[in-house]
Amino acid sequence: MWLLYPDRIQGALLGPGVRILAISRHLEAQGHQVELVLGEGSHLPSSQSDARLHVLEESVLARIQPGDGLIVSGYLPGRILASLAARPQPFQADLYCTTATEIICHPMLGSIRLLRERRRRLLRYRLLVERAERIWVSNGLQQAFLGGLLYSSPRKGTVRTVDTLPQKCQEVPMGVSDEPFSTGNPWPYPGAMRNRRIFLWGGGIWNWFDVPTLLEAFALLQENGSSAALFFLGGRRLSGREEHERPIRAALEKASSLGILDRSVFFNERAAQPQELPGYLEHCVAGAMSNPASFESATSWRTRYLDLLWAGKPLVVSGSDPLAERMAASGGAMVSASGDPVALAGSIDKLCRDEALSGSLGAGSSALGERLRWSKVLSPLLSACDDPGSFSRTAGQPTLLWRARYKLGW
Repeated sequence: MWLLYPDRIQGALLGPGVRILAISRHLEAQGHQVELVLGEGSHLPSSQSDARLHVLEESVLARIQPGDGLIVSGYLPGRILASLAARPQPFQADLYCTTATEIICHPMLGSIRLLRERRRRLLRYRLLVERAERIWVSNGLQQAFLGGLLYSSPRKGTVRTVDTLPQKCQEVPMGVSDEPFSTGNPWPYPGAMRNRRIFLWGGGIWNWFDVPTLLEAFALLQENGSSAALFFLGGRRLSGREEHERPIRAALEKASSLGILDRSVFFNERAAQPQELPGYLEHCVAGAMSNPASFESATSWRTRYLDLLWAGKPLVVSGSDPLAERMAASGGAMVSASGDPVALAGSIDKLCRDEALSGSLGAGSSALGERLRWSKVLSPLLSACDDPGSFSRTAGQPTLLWRARYKLGW
């Protein structure tokens, strides 16, 4: 089994890395020899000793033999995807993270460069949809997105391709660790947060979140004398890239202007290590999130919630998203309207004051976590990989004209 992902796996695992390793481990457990093809500089944890590691480059495709299984990321680099499409090798596509925030902006509002990049991404998704034997998504709305992007530039065969999507697409969401959550962890938060009711923002700050609403809610709580405190686990810096640092700076400036920075709202001073995560989870009351009313929110599977499910912690969130809806239906989340800091502050305050409610929501979160264990959610993918009929069906190879359009990004 070959797994081709452009991600670089190192010490601190982001969502894609967690998913890749989970798929790899479970395939190994079923007796498959796994060939992991990842971004340059990757190294595997000791628990992944049986998988063989390769650097993702075009030459790797020549090593894949007839009869081998092949799963590729939806973010596979364009040149490698083009080479793969020109070969008769069947493959399945993992589009779990397809939310298309980078392509749904109005094309007339961007530069020519951004417009061409948008077109390239659309073409890559289209190629995956048309060529892949199966498509793994994290929620059903992503299937609707794929059908919509095909109709954004219809051509001969579009209707037939869209009609095949329900048979091709199957849901395999990001899962919860099968390892039991460990308790008795030391206190990891700043000393100023002791004896406070801590709400954890369990990841990075991205420009598609509605951070201002969350900060305004904590400003209201501070005015009312609440002990609630918000902690941004991702810290004050991310990668150093301007597009990543800009939303963090905006959050810091907003918190400062509201008078809540380092009073009710705290930012981690450094990147947390994976082994430290249980401590942050154990000593918080709940996770916190604020979503805008957006397409991204409607289709994204918030992987940071999976840590809450693992630890049996509830979620307080403004605005909806697919996993928050599941948590609320399971009795593990309090959801308020998008963009309403008063309602969000009310939910947070209620959770701070009501121990019975906190315990009930925690139990609901834990119950959903059991249902979303990796060993359960990966079952359809693992069954497909063991199916003798898998990795045997290929679509017709792209024409020379289509390849030229693909290369030109139009």
